[in-house]
Amino acid sequence: MLSAKHTAQSMKETTINIIDGLQGQQAQLKRLLAQKVCSHAGPNFNHIFFTNSGSEAVDSALKALSLQYPGYA
Repeated sequence: MLSAKHTAQSMKETTINIIDGLQGQQAQLKRLLAQKVCSHAGPNFNHIFFTNSGSEAVDSALKALSLQYPGYA
């Protein structure tokens, strides 16, 4: 019979493996979507950023601008 500690450890390892697998699939899907969007956007667009919300989008845009124009930050 398995101990509670062994069962909990096994469940933890299984959960971590499932999450790692899902994150790997999600990364592949994001990469494919980014390539597709950039291919339709034209030759000057070769980067894309995915965000979770409008505030993250604005924050990312401001950070990108501060990198492009460092003297204006």
